Amino acid sequence: MKITGFSPVYEIIGNNPVAPNLTAFPGKESVQIPTVSTFAKPYATETILAKTTLMVKKGTSWNDLKAITGPSSIGISDQNTIASISGSPGLTAYCSQSGLMISTDSAKTWTKSPLNGIAGVIQSQQLSPLAFQPPNCYQVALEPGYSASLFAAFPVNPVSQPAPPVYLDPLYSTDSGLNWKPVPIPNGLTPIDFSAFINRGSEIEAYFTRPNSLVGTIETTINGGQTWTNSAPKCPITGPCIAIEPTIPGNCAMNGMPTNLVYSLNHGLTWEKAMWPYSINICNFAEIVPLGPKSALLIAGESNYPLRVTYDSGVTWSYVSLPQLPGSDTAILGANQPLYLLPNGSLLSYGSEWMLLTPGSKSWCIPKTTIAGSSSFIFAAPKVNFGHFEWISSSPQSTFESLPLSKLTCQS
Repeated sequence: MKITGFSPVYEIIGNNPVAPNLTAFPGKESVQIPTVSTFAKPYATETILAKTTLMVKKGTSWNDLKAITGPSSIGISDQNTIASISGSPGLTAYCSQSGLMISTDSAKTWTKSPLNGIAGVIQSQQLSPLAFQPPNCYQVALEPGYSASLFAAFPVNPVSQPAPPVYLDPLYSTDSGLNWKPVPIPNGLTPIDFSAFINRGSEIEAYFTRPNSLVGTIETTINGGQTWTNSAPKCPITGPCIAIEPTIPGNCAMNGMPTNLVYSLNHGLTWEKAMWPYSINICNFAEIVPLGPKSALLIAGESNYPLRVTYDSGVTWSYVSLPQLPGSDTAILGANQPLYLLPNGSLLSYGSEWMLLTPGSKSWCIPKTTIAGSSSFIFAAPKVNFGHFEWISSSPQSTFESLPLSKLTCQS
């Protein structure tokens, strides 16, 4: 069915002048037919445009995805506020309201990393740190084999432009935070074109946006920041070549930061935008989980379509229906219900109440260990490290929290 026509514009900011409303009736044709409502004026009447017959096919449900055994790698859209590397000395770092916190004993004890001269380094790039004393980080990354190297991004704005929006300035240290330097900036770009640090195996990648490019460009180090090389972004280590387009941080408090889901069918030589979903709001947590050579899940719990799947390397996506959460007034898991896929293939909903959905299950369950109060509220991307689920809570000073994965199972 295709409807064409025009409508006078009565309002630019607010509801669209014409809001189509498709109403479907199962079974045989009814005397009632779909209508299109216009909201250009208060109490506007409904205008019937057309009717048609629709054939609805059964979609994919969570119960159909029994093969999920946990992600081998995850692409995260949110800020990487927690970083860790395996083996001695058990180094872990995270960004908190009180500074960049470092642990050398697998998160048992913490010390504050020195941020000597950070403000001066930021100002030398014609940028101004936000009103933190000292400046605080929004992202942190660590590189295996280089325990003295720290990679962190700090909130800034250009000297001539007050916030918002807020940008990030990528810096690094090779001496445990005693001295900091700017990450090399790709030709033709500026520090505020920076998007995110990504830890890819044994290397650190600093992603930058570039005009007229879906995937931007990256600066890569494989030796703890001693040298950097510029290159085009690469495909994920496993699964299909799908990525979330790098985006300059903006104003999440007002309009969000919509960005594209992109894919490549030729190993990263060229990239295309997915036709649907049209965009992802990266102010919220989202992840891409590979299932096979051509299949992957897109998990974005705070969107209208929290779980989507592709079987053709990201060209097309379909919605995966989820069981209704207990206490929810709708069968669609909608906004404000962040989700995370655990290594055992279970979905964790970590809203005001934590709930689990195990592989192939038809209903949610309560975990053995429940997290209540401010400790349950996760305001940054969580992470799984060495058998623990880790997150930064809303407790005073952004507290680091950790829970063994063995406790994130259903109550018997």
